[in-house]
Parts: sequence; structure tokens; C-alpha cells
Amino acid sequence: HEDATGSWSWHGRESALAGLRRPALTGDIQIHNAAAVLAVIEAMGLGQMLTSDKIDGAFGKLKLNGRFQLVNTRRTFVLDVAHNPASAAVLADSLQDLGHPGPVTAVVGILADKDVPGIIEPLSKLVDAWVAVPLQGSRAEPATNLARQIANCTNKPCRIAESIPGALQEE
Repeated sequence: HEDATGSWSWHGRESALAGLRRPALTGDIQIHNAAAVLAVIEAMGLGQMLTSDKIDGAFGKLKLNGRFQLVNTRRTFVLDVAHNPASAAVLADSLQDLGHPGPVTAVVGILADKDVPGIIEPLSKLVDAWVAVPLQGSRAEPATNLARQIANCTNKPCRIAESIPGALQEE
């Protein structure tokens, strides 16, 4: 549970911790994810390891490349591997919280066995321009098919680029 100061508390079956700092990863979902990790640690019989200092130290330094990873150059890039509707909804919430003032372009590659409409729909109101790119591997959705699905889901055109670097250079 998060409190008004931005800290949060966790109550397990045998342990309780209060005044924990927010995890370093972006998004409100990270508190839920951290709580799940603490529950697993306690369930494994390692509850003695659960101290505020250890938890704050571990979650405070945590980085996951590709999970709402901000890269600032002359433009701001948000790298995220949202691969299902739930993770796309979290990405949409995080983008909304970021409050970027300019146009947003999404460069998208998705595997063929994924729910393309379910991934695109939560993002559709936040994205101004779409670019489909091919992924490597036999499970990849061809960029032409992906672009068609994105255009159908969003009622916006979707460009096709040969690669991610190519999509970024065309901007």
C-alpha cells in the first residue's frame, strides 16, 4: 500500500515492512511487482532477509533495459517491450504520466502469435504516428501485416520501415 509521502508498506503472513521507498522502475505497477517478489521470498522461508534497508537497496537500484527505459538524445525515446495487452496498458499509463508535450511516434515490431489489437488499443489515443518494423525470427509478424493491423485498430496510417534504426532516421 502506498501512502501520501510516496513510500509504501508490505504485509506478508509473517513479516511487515513500512516506509519503503518506491522501486526505481517506472510505473505504479512496480509496487505490486515488488510486493509479489517479497511474498515469494517469504514463502521460500527466507523472511529473515526482508529488511527495509535490503529491500530499498535492491529495488532502488533495479534496472530493466526495455521496460519504460528513457533514452534522452536530441529527442526522448521510451523503449518498452510491452508484449501483451496488460503490459501495453501499463505502458500507456506510464506514457500518460510522463506527459510528453510533443507528438509521439511508436516504432512497433510484434511477434505473429501476439494479440496485436490488444497491444495497440491501449496506446492508440497517446500515439500520433505509427511505424511498423520487421523483427528477426520465424515468429515475427511481417511488417506489412502489422502495419495493416495497426491502421485498422487506430484509424491512422502506419508507415513501414526496414529496421528500427531506419524508422528513427526517417523521423
